[in-house]
Amino acid sequence: MVLAGALVLMLSGCDFLPTNNTDKKPVAIKADGTQYYTCSVFSLSSSSSWGGATTYELSFHDPSRGGGKVELKGIAKVEIVESPALVEAQMPSALPDIKTDHDSGNNPYQEGNIYTFADGSQAQVKNGNWAPIKVPNPICTVVK
Repeated sequence: MVLAGALVLMLSGCDFLPTNNTDKKPVAIKADGTQYYTCSVFSLSSSSSWGGATTYELSFHDPSRGGGKVELKGIAKVEIVESPALVEAQMPSALPDIKTDHDSGNNPYQEGNIYTFADGSQAQVKNGNWAPIKVPNPICTVVK
């Protein structure tokens, strides 16, 4: 799974707490060592006990766990990593020759067209070369 983190936020007793994910960007959440994902609004709050230890509570929907609501309480350490909404699609390991090969309809490959290959990978002809295309981040795909 692709996680190109633009922002990493580690929480363990710090004062800055995001209250939600209003942009609904893909986010990876690591809570006490367990990895979760969300692409929806999440809530995060903290509390301090008599001994001074800060714990966190989180609530969100995790597509990698069937999209169900996840509620975590008493978490000691939280890491939040924002991920890009779009990522590069998987390209085939062996690309056809743009100049000599043909597409599935036996037509020459055309500049600007996006092609999907038998293995589901995709690529676009750009400036006479194969180039990756951008697709929605698969983190947001519900796994059932």
